[in-house]
Amino acid sequence: MFYRTDVMEELGLEVPQTWQELIEEMPTIQGNNLSVGIPTAAGSSATATASTSIMSNVPDLSMYFSLLYQYGGDMYNEAGTKTRVDDEAGIRAFDDYVRYFNDYGIPTIYDFVSRFRSGEMPIGIAAYSTYNTLQVSAPEIRGLWDFTLIPGTEYTNEDGTTYIDRSDFITGSATMMISTDNQTLKDNSWEFMKWWAEPDTQVQFGREIEALLGASARYATANRDAFSNLSWSSDDIEVLNAQWDETKGIREVPGGYYTGRHISNAIRKVLNDKDDSRETIIDYSIKIDEEITKKRKEFGLPVYEGE
Repeated sequence: MFYRTDVMEELGLEVPQTWQELIEEMPTIQGNNLSVGIPTAAGSSATATASTSIMSNVPDLSMYFSLLYQYGGDMYNEAGTKTRVDDEAGIRAFDDYVRYFNDYGIPTIYDFVSRFRSGEMPIGIAAYSTYNTLQVSAPEIRGLWDFTLIPGTEYTNEDGTTYIDRSDFITGSATMMISTDNQTLKDNSWEFMKWWAEPDTQVQFGREIEALLGASARYATANRDAFSNLSWSSDDIEVLNAQWDETKGIREVPGGYYTGRHISNAIRKVLNDKDDSRETIIDYSIKIDEEITKKRKEFGLPVYEGE
C-alpha cells in the first residue's frame, strides 16, 4: 500500500491497518475530492506482474484474491477438482470487493502513478515494483510518500487478543528446462539453472542492471537471500519481507484458465449491470467448474463427485 505522507498528515489521517479503517477514512478522503486506488478487473487500473491463467495483462484480480485468502477461503478445493469461490468465504470476499466500487465510488479505471504523483490519490494498492517507477518519474514528491503492508482483516483469538490477517496474492515467473534426448545438454542446462538461481548470481545481476539503468530497473528477484542484498533500505526490506511472509500463490489446475476469466466477467457484470453479487459469482463458479471437469476428463483425472 502506497500512501502520501504529506496528504495524510494534512487530512489528519493515520495509515489504515485494516480494510475497515480504510473505509472509515474514505469520507474524509473523498470529501476533499480525493480518491483511493484499488486494482480492479473492470478496468486497466494497474499493470499485471505476470501473465498466467489466473491473471491476464489487463484484469487485475489481486485484491479480490487477497480478500479471499484473508477471509479464510481458497481458489480450489484440496483435490483441485472444483473452485471454492462459491463458498461463504468466497462469496463474502466477492461481495465486499465489488462494494468498494459500487457503494464507495472508488474508480475502476485510473493511472495510479499520475494520480499519486499529483496527490489526487493519496492511498493506493499497487505492485511493489511501482516503487521503482515513482523513484524515477516523480522526483518532486521524493520524501513525501512511503509504502507499507496492505490493509488486513482483523480477527479475535479465543483468549481475546486480536491479530490482522494481511494475506496477499503473489505471482511470478519461472525457469524451466525443455525435454531433450541429449544428456549433455540436459546436464549443462541443469548446471546453468542452479547457477542462475544462486543468491550471488541474482545479487550480481540485480546490481549490474540497476547500475546501468538506475532505480527504475531494480530487480524483483524471487531469491530472498539475494533480495536482502539489493539496494533497498533496511526499512523497505523489513516491510517487503513482512508482506512476503503473508503471500499466497494460487495453484494451477486443468481448466484453470477459465477461473480468472470468469471472475473478471462476474466483477464486470456486477459493476456495470448492478446484478446481485452472490448470484453472479455462484453462476460463474458453475461455468468454472464445468471447464475444470471437462479438462480433467480429457486428461484422465478424477473429477469432483461431491463432498
